[in-house]
Amino acid sequence: MTSFDLTDISPTTPPHIRVFDFSYITRYKILATLISEASKKIKNPKILDVGGYNGPLERFFPEAELTILDVIEHKAKNYVQASGTKMPFDDGSFDIVVSSDTLEHIPAAQRDNFISEMLRVSNGYVILGAPFSSPAVVNAEEIADGFYKSMTNESYIWLKEHREYGLPKTDWLDDLLSDSKVEFTSFKHTSLDAWTLMICGSFFLAGNIGAVQTDLGKKLHKGNERYLKDVAYKDFPNDGYRTFYIISKKGKVSVKFPEYSKPEVNTFISKEVKVIGSVMRDVSKTLGRLSDELKLAHEMAHSIDLERERLKNELNNIRSSRAYKLAQNIRKLNGNKKHIH
Repeated sequence: MTSFDLTDISPTTPPHIRVFDFSYITRYKILATLISEASKKIKNPKILDVGGYNGPLERFFPEAELTILDVIEHKAKNYVQASGTKMPFDDGSFDIVVSSDTLEHIPAAQRDNFISEMLRVSNGYVILGAPFSSPAVVNAEEIADGFYKSMTNESYIWLKEHREYGLPKTDWLDDLLSDSKVEFTSFKHTSLDAWTLMICGSFFLAGNIGAVQTDLGKKLHKGNERYLKDVAYKDFPNDGYRTFYIISKKGKVSVKFPEYSKPEVNTFISKEVKVIGSVMRDVSKTLGRLSDELKLAHEMAHSIDLERERLKNELNNIRSSRAYKLAQNIRKLNGNKKHIH
């Protein structure tokens, strides 16, 4: 029996990856912890990150023998451009094969191959994380995408693909793994209320705040930091947004994680809603001030146009007056006299 312990995940994150959003950091921190647990009995493990284009695993394990496979063209060390449904590796080439939030972006008809290929190239463990379908998860994504669409008039690209391909189902994967004669266990992470709030906050941060006032952006970003510090590594509900699978070719596996505290998560959500509300209030004030300034600028431009029109009319009146025409004639006569002399 191999036990994976998540009860003591450090809330600290390497400084060079703090720029990522709460969901990105959390899932990779959990994956990194699971890899570290799996690596305790493997000397210098060979790791494959499937769908890990531009992922931070190599930043968690700078000294590890890590290969990244993805369909996107990318020039980097130990990078292989290929499909996860047909990997160019021999059987059992890697000790640990991981994949984060890639399965749901594989067309449903190819998902069996994707899982089979990960199992084929692993000689030890497969660690997989992704959102799986349930009415609550689908509803949370619809809320988040609706919020994004209200700001941009279009769906968020990845959530749109979730709908088009359909999220995978745990029953499907459980049956597939059982037929594959491997041991596995699974758990969920990130309460749906917290995920919905935080992802909408991230959309709002990315879509509006930076263009209005950076201080407000920093205030919202603090929410990500609070979640990661105080909540993320205790947020293991039975109906979480993301499901993690630990699959083993080395015997039975189990996982330990902190007891989920809904009141603690709700306290965080309550505080964060107030922060987001205050940020939106300040954004409204800032936009109101900008609107007033723009209105004043328009009024000034209109006044300038009116003054320009008034001067133009005065000039036309002068040019059409008898005095102006008489002065023009006298000027011509004087010019002719000079020419005669």
